[in-house]
Amino acid sequence: MKNKKAFLLIAVLILSAVLAFFAIKGIVEKNSKQTDDRIFRLELMDDQVEAPEIQFIDLNDNVHKLSDFRGKTVIINFWAIFCPPCIEELPDFNKAVSELDKYNTVILAINVTEGKSDIKEFISNMNLDQLNVYIDFNGNGSQTYGIDTIPRTIVIDEKGYIRSAARGAVTFEDLIHIAEILN
Repeated sequence: MKNKKAFLLIAVLILSAVLAFFAIKGIVEKNSKQTDDRIFRLELMDDQVEAPEIQFIDLNDNVHKLSDFRGKTVIINFWAIFCPPCIEELPDFNKAVSELDKYNTVILAINVTEGKSDIKEFISNMNLDQLNVYIDFNGNGSQTYGIDTIPRTIVIDEKGYIRSAARGAVTFEDLIHIAEILN
């Protein structure tokens, strides 16, 4: 009788192990198929929220408003020189500028902390020759959009609605992906 119980216990353990093996194998196969799909940091949000108006200045002290860009998809990137993830992503933003033209999309790289001369020197040293760089004077943009961490990227569609947002660095591929979806 003891041998029968021991045999039955071993059989149940083996059967459980076999079932667990196939269950785990199925999950791994399912997940490995999903890894072929790229996960992008910038995806469309379910809700459409009207983008608040902000003002910012370019490096020649000209004042601009967000509404000046209505009719285009606008990718706003709030950044600073002291921010390592910002420094990491800015070359991708610079690279994306010409590619995004065909999607009727512009990038507004808005610096939230530094002065004009520091920004100009930084842009020159980093070879950010395509990027439209602006200054968030008086914290207008960062306060309006509640920017509590940088980098922060916000995507606004051609009608003026916020359609996507990401905290942290985004890539060239993320930028192209969201522009393709919106245009």
